[in-house]
Amino acid sequence: DSLKDFEPVGLIYDAPLLLLVNSSVPVNSFKELLAYLKAHPDKLSYSSPGVGSVSQLAMTELMRRTGTKMIHVPSQGSVRSLTDLAAGFVQVSFDTITASEPFLASGKVKALAVSSKERVSRLPNVPTIAESGIPDFDLVPWVGLLAPAGTPKDLVDKVSLELAKIVRSEKFTKSLSVLGLRPLSSTAPEFKVFLRTEMKRWASVIRNSGIKPE
Repeated sequence: DSLKDFEPVGLIYDAPLLLLVNSSVPVNSFKELLAYLKAHPDKLSYSSPGVGSVSQLAMTELMRRTGTKMIHVPSQGSVRSLTDLAAGFVQVSFDTITASEPFLASGKVKALAVSSKERVSRLPNVPTIAESGIPDFDLVPWVGLLAPAGTPKDLVDKVSLELAKIVRSEKFTKSLSVLGLRPLSSTAPEFKVFLRTEMKRWASVIRNSGIKPE
């Protein structure tokens, strides 16, 4: 139990996802993709790094919010998922900027939108899904630091303070920006509130996705 077995220390960064299509798909924007999907239900397939991955959950939520359908083709990891997309075995996918950039550079893949509420500095010309017609769409994987439950509060507070200094530093921020990641600084109590909120939000996405544990 993430809330009982760990002690939140602090947030570090998040990684907005790109909505990607194979370049052969005759669309150049998010709205054009939605129109194409509605005109061709179940014709397109989408890849993900695996069943239950953030990429799949983001796609199932997108389809639910837009009333569209695609066929899921799970892969063994992000590289295989993107390789299948670039090769045209599937037509659509969600993945991080870091993983996607080599495939975008090849010209075989196009980025239509980003899953975060705000545009990312690494790809400023790529609009958000929220501004493209799905208000409040904001599904972004994040990374934080957790300690074992029972860790002394003074130690948690000390590490949290040092972590926040690192995350706010110019060197760290620049390093993240190059990778298409965004720094997230927080105190330990703020991270605890964030964790509770995120668990409720993603639990709703998982329930709506229809994914069942094996």
